[in-house]
Amino acid sequence: MIYLRPGSQISDEDEASSQELKKKKAKTHTNLTMEQQKVIVNWLKSKELLYNKKLDSYKDTKKKSSFGKSKQKSWV
Repeated sequence: MIYLRPGSQISDEDEASSQELKKKKAKTHTNLTMEQQKVIVNWLKSKELLYNKKLDSYKDTKKKSSFGKSKQKSWV
C-alpha cells in the first residue's frame, strides 16, 4: 500500500512498481473425474491436521509437506 502526503502525486513508475508487487502466483487447473475428486476429498478428511487450526500439529509444516509429498507420489 502506498501512502501519499497531501498534494503529492503518483508517478507512472510508482504505479508500475506497485503492480509488480501485487502479482500473484499462477493457478494450476486440473480436470478430475468425480471418482478422483471423491478420493481426494476422503483423503483430506482423514488428514485433519491439514485444515483444523485448533490442532497443535496444524502448524507443523514438515508433517504437512510429508503428507502432500506422499499423496502426490501416489497420484502420479
